[in-house]
Amino acid sequence: MAIAYLCLRNARHSGAARVRPCPRDSGADELTTRRPLPLVDRRAALAAVAGAALYPALAAAQIASLEIFTVTEAGDGDDQLARAIAEGLNTTRLLPNSGAVGVPGDGGEKGLVQFVSGARPRPGLLVLGLGSLGPLVLRKADRGLDGCRPLALLVGEAQPIVVLDKSPIRTFEDLKRTMREDPGRLRWAGRSAGGADHQLVLQAAIAMGADPTRVNYIAGDERTEASIKLMRGEADVATADLGDLSAQIRGGVVRPLAISSAQRAANFDIPTFHEQGVPLTFVNWRGVFARRRIEQAFFERFEEAMRTLSQLSGWRQLSAARNWLDIYAPEADFARLVAAERARLKALFETAQIG
Repeated sequence: MAIAYLCLRNARHSGAARVRPCPRDSGADELTTRRPLPLVDRRAALAAVAGAALYPALAAAQIASLEIFTVTEAGDGDDQLARAIAEGLNTTRLLPNSGAVGVPGDGGEKGLVQFVSGARPRPGLLVLGLGSLGPLVLRKADRGLDGCRPLALLVGEAQPIVVLDKSPIRTFEDLKRTMREDPGRLRWAGRSAGGADHQLVLQAAIAMGADPTRVNYIAGDERTEASIKLMRGEADVATADLGDLSAQIRGGVVRPLAISSAQRAANFDIPTFHEQGVPLTFVNWRGVFARRRIEQAFFERFEEAMRTLSQLSGWRQLSAARNWLDIYAPEADFARLVAAERARLKALFETAQIG
């Protein structure tokens, strides 16, 4: 079964890079308002450190500090993953003195240029998901990724489609019928143009048999904006990552009609697209890249660190708490995915006549 991996990101603000400490060091954003979860227990940490000595690359490539770089705003999905990676690398001592750094702006292009060009001299890794890739492709700026080397695919998120509980759209069948008859009638709320929310709406329209060029999509900048537009009556349907909508779904503020994953999400009784006759499955993936010119010893050390981190029980507990799907894949598989996604997004935007 083919899987279309979709996500969203738009970094609209410019400015200097902002160093974002791990959650244990800062109370500045919503990540720190959640109950802290131990990333690893002491035994796992000691095992990880002992295991590292078995790999020659880990001993050969000494790194004083490491930047986990993103091109997104603080609190966005890529940033959340970057913080979690930095915390995990510090806790396990796999790569101590790691910290999350973000340079948003120009749809991700500003930060990508800084990372690839070496404008930031410290050793670094780039966390980038499909939400960041989409706007880059839309701006025809994804060629900057040619200066990056895929390291590892780590996590993904499913996306629900929701309406207000009092919406006249009572069922998914109502949604499909309206989309087929008059797709421009429905106002869809989501994040920026080219991002996962936008991609999901376009893909859903195509899968439902509707005209994607007539989709009425209202782009926003904030993570909570989609549900706010629903409550203000400025939109009829909305979508976002499951983690961003989970509180509203549980609280009964919004009513989910479908979820994009291949199976129903844990703890959420939301039917999938496939269950309801629409052949669409997609996951909002996020992974890690190194610079293309990186020395092989450093690359191998980073690669082993990501593999080890993804296998720790504490990491899996954190992923489950944040509704992240474990979709780890090594360099070769991740590189193939990125190449395929760039081509797929280009074709999608051309079909929808945007960009």
